[in-house]
Amino acid sequence: MIQGELKHKLDRFIRKYYLNKLLRGSIYFIGFGLVYFLIISLFEHFGHFNQQIRLALLLALIVGLGINLVFNVFIPLAGIFRIGRHLSYEEAGKLIGRFFPEIDDKIINTLDLGKLSEGESSLVKASIEQKIQAFRPLVFSNAVNLRESLKYWPVLVVPILIFAFVALSGNWNLISESSTRIVSFNKDFIREAPFKFRVLNKELLAEEGENFTLELGFEGDLIPESAEILAEAFKGRMTRNEKDIFSYSIEGIRENIKFRFLANGFSSKEYEIEVLPVPRIKSYLIEVIPPKYTRNPPFFESKSILDIPEGSKLRWDLKTLSANKAQILTKDTAYNFQDVGDGLFSFEKVLLESLEYSIVSENEFLKKESGSNNRINIIKDKFPELAVKVDIDSLIDNLVYYSAFIGDDYGFSKMDVLLKSGGKELMRINIPISSPENTAQEISGFLDLNELATDQSKLSLNFRLWDNDEVNGAKLTTSKSFDIRLLNEAERKQEVEEQYESYFSKKEELNMANQELLKELERLRQKLLNQKKSSWKDKERIEQLLDKQKEIEQKRKELNKQREELEKKDKEPKNKNDQLKKKEEQIDKLKEDPKQKELEKLLEEVSQLMDKFDMEKLTEKMKEIEQKSKENQRKEDRLDELLKNLKFQKDVLKEVEKLEELAQKLDELSKENNEDGKEKEEQEKVEEKFEEVKKEIDKLEEENPEFKKENEEQNLEKTEDEVEEEMKKSEEQMENSKQKKANESQKKSSEKMQEMSQQMMQSMMQMQGEKREEDMKTLRQILENLEILSFDVEYLSELSKISQKSDPLYRKLLKDQKRLIDGAKIIEDSLVALGERVPEIQEVVYKELEAINENLESSIGHLQEQQGGQSAAKQQFAMTAANNLAVLLDKALRNMQQAAASESQGNQTCQKPGSGKPSPSNMKKLQGELGEKMSKMMKGKQKGEGDPGKSEGRNGKEIVEMLSRQEQIRGQLEEYLKNQEEAGEGGNGDMAKAIEEMKKIEEDLLNNKLTLESLERVKEIESKLLEFEKSELEREQDEKRESKSSDDLDQLYQKEREEYLKEKLKEYENIIYAPLNLNQYYKQQSNQYLKRL
Repeated sequence: MIQGELKHKLDRFIRKYYLNKLLRGSIYFIGFGLVYFLIISLFEHFGHFNQQIRLALLLALIVGLGINLVFNVFIPLAGIFRIGRHLSYEEAGKLIGRFFPEIDDKIINTLDLGKLSEGESSLVKASIEQKIQAFRPLVFSNAVNLRESLKYWPVLVVPILIFAFVALSGNWNLISESSTRIVSFNKDFIREAPFKFRVLNKELLAEEGENFTLELGFEGDLIPESAEILAEAFKGRMTRNEKDIFSYSIEGIRENIKFRFLANGFSSKEYEIEVLPVPRIKSYLIEVIPPKYTRNPPFFESKSILDIPEGSKLRWDLKTLSANKAQILTKDTAYNFQDVGDGLFSFEKVLLESLEYSIVSENEFLKKESGSNNRINIIKDKFPELAVKVDIDSLIDNLVYYSAFIGDDYGFSKMDVLLKSGGKELMRINIPISSPENTAQEISGFLDLNELATDQSKLSLNFRLWDNDEVNGAKLTTSKSFDIRLLNEAERKQEVEEQYESYFSKKEELNMANQELLKELERLRQKLLNQKKSSWKDKERIEQLLDKQKEIEQKRKELNKQREELEKKDKEPKNKNDQLKKKEEQIDKLKEDPKQKELEKLLEEVSQLMDKFDMEKLTEKMKEIEQKSKENQRKEDRLDELLKNLKFQKDVLKEVEKLEELAQKLDELSKENNEDGKEKEEQEKVEEKFEEVKKEIDKLEEENPEFKKENEEQNLEKTEDEVEEEMKKSEEQMENSKQKKANESQKKSSEKMQEMSQQMMQSMMQMQGEKREEDMKTLRQILENLEILSFDVEYLSELSKISQKSDPLYRKLLKDQKRLIDGAKIIEDSLVALGERVPEIQEVVYKELEAINENLESSIGHLQEQQGGQSAAKQQFAMTAANNLAVLLDKALRNMQQAAASESQGNQTCQKPGSGKPSPSNMKKLQGELGEKMSKMMKGKQKGEGDPGKSEGRNGKEIVEMLSRQEQIRGQLEEYLKNQEEAGEGGNGDMAKAIEEMKKIEEDLLNNKLTLESLERVKEIESKLLEFEKSELEREQDEKRESKSSDDLDQLYQKEREEYLKEKLKEYENIIYAPLNLNQYYKQQSNQYLKRL
């Protein structure tokens, strides 16, 4: 308790102590603070420092005032509130002891005893109480005199008076302005000058990276002569112009710049150039994706001007700096880019039109346009190009050839040709384009318009081409109109006939000219041979004749070309028989004759000899030219004759085919029961065509009287009347609605037309057969005459050898020799005439004829000079040539006979069903007859009947006949087995052995060595043929089960076929069908036998 009282009195002292310090400190703080503030303000007033120093002054003011405040105000306050370190009781006791000397250190001692009394005896407590009693009258707080602090009032009053004086004197701005500048240290405060700085730039905003020019002007009475700009990074002198405007350029400004102007020692306030970030396009790339149909790959470009296909898809990719938006600006539209982040922008668009544009990038400060001259040129898909050339085939009627150049920038989709007649569309024909992606190509082909051919039908052709434009749709280009006229069948035939007439007429004129030229060549050659010396006139004449020869050969070439075109142009029959095909092959073989080239080569050699003027060689070559020219003309004559014959047969076949087609059409009509009038219209068309066929048949009969004669024998005209009568009945019955009877009449008409076609075929075959017989008869007569000529030449040759120079026999020899020359000329004329009709007579035959004539001419020359030996030699050569010619003609005759047999079998095939294939029964029968003849001949030899010479001649004839018959049977058997093998029915080994046996019999007959063994072979062959016949009958019975109708028909005609073959074989039994390999004796016998035939 006692101790608490002491502490209470001490606490009151401590509070008053710190209150006194607070009072004095406040005076110090205010007084010294005002003075310190005044000093700082005056320092700034007179220094007019920059921002950095003013900041330092502000910091110094704050720090100074802060320290002053802490030591003079905050610390005493803390002591009052006992915060932080403050006076302890002991320290307070000492201070009180100093004020009250009587106490001295008693307060301290009492406090010490108080510490000890907590655990001690009451004695100590009594001692403390005693000492406290001594302190009670004393007031410790009196030890602190607050009035003593007031004596420091000057520290407070003096500064206040200073401030009051400054304020009252009107110079308060000295303190206020400077203090304001210190407090607003970050602002520029201009010291007032006798002039004003005036920035002439509208705004101090600069674009990043761009140059910036500051412009400064002054206002006032005194204008500085110079000015400078001062910034942190640089200092520069400004340029003055005539208008007292100062400027300064800052290049490539990148960041904000603070600066001030300096002039005459004065500084302007601080300015700042704000640098604005410029939106820039660092790079851009355009991806172009052309339309798929162009087949152009995508590509990338960064050029400002682009050429791209129409419909391309474009994608702009921009890489920017300081941009938050991008646009494409056109004349009237703005397209916004899509912001994809990180300064990247993208925009896509499909372009159909050209585009002029600029790209704008912008941010919140600036908007920049880049590339105002950007242009994308759209390449429009052009129309396809089409250039067509049309040619009418000169050989094949109504066949139009076209060749077209087509072009486009990317390709094609389709092409066709539009056919119109009288402005009306008929049809469209597609033209395939093999490579539609090929942008430039040629297309060629042909149009067969035969089906559209009508009477005087006129067509217009328009070729059309579409490109592959997938953007705007395929574009069409149409060619100009091509007008053509189609020929119908009648017009075509008439045109071909006229061209044939023109060809043969020109050919006849050319042959006459060639004959005249040959005569002139021969006269000139004889003249050159007879005269000793040749003149320049002779040379000129030779040149003229050679030029004529070349001209003739050139015309011959042109005519040959015309003939070939005619052959192609002449419509072929649909079903040509083997005879026609063979004749065509023969004509083709004649065309391959190289004589034309030999003549051209010869003419070239003569042209070279003309320069040397070697008359001896020239005459030789002229002779060769005559021979080659004759050969050429002879070949051409043969070709023309064969062509006429072939053309006639083709014309007959065409009319036969027309009749068959009309018959088929009538047959189809007879099966229909239409009552709408269409059937009648169809029949009327058939009647019209039948009338055309009749007219053509009349022309053929007028052209070939023999054909007319055969038709009369076939009663063709009667059949025509029957056809017309039945068709007329059918038409009347249809008008009376008797459809069934009308169909019956149509059926009969069809059958009669078929009969007409068969009659025409029979007439043609019969006519050809008669001509062939006549030609073979002529050839036999020529052979006979040739044999006589050979014997006569041999006889004269022997006489020439034994005759002497003075022998009067020479006159007779000369006369006989001239007679032989005339005889050879007759043979030559006959053979040339025959050769024009018979292709089996080869060109080599005429060479032998020339050899005969040449040697006979030479022989008579030697006889005139009485040179018997040399004449005999030439006659011997002539005889050799005659014999060679006889061999060749004999071969030709056999070939004609063999061809006649083949054609006879072919005709049988056409006329009789199944008759073209030899039967085993017929071959067995023929082999038996041959065996009987061989047996009779052997018996005759054994008896030795009759005159040996006659017997030998008779046997020779019989041997030739039997040999021919055996070869015929063997040929039929080989053909039969070959047909079986082709049908998959081969494998008969016995028949192969039979053929070998037949060959042995032929060898025996050839060598005239018939024996009993030969007869045994014949019987063995008959036996094998009998077995073969049985096996064939069994096979036919099996086939009957599978196809009864067919076998019934074979059985029906079996006997008729056998009888027919038998008659035919008898008809040709005296003809040798194949060449015979005979020895000399039988060769003579064969020739005599043929002559007698």
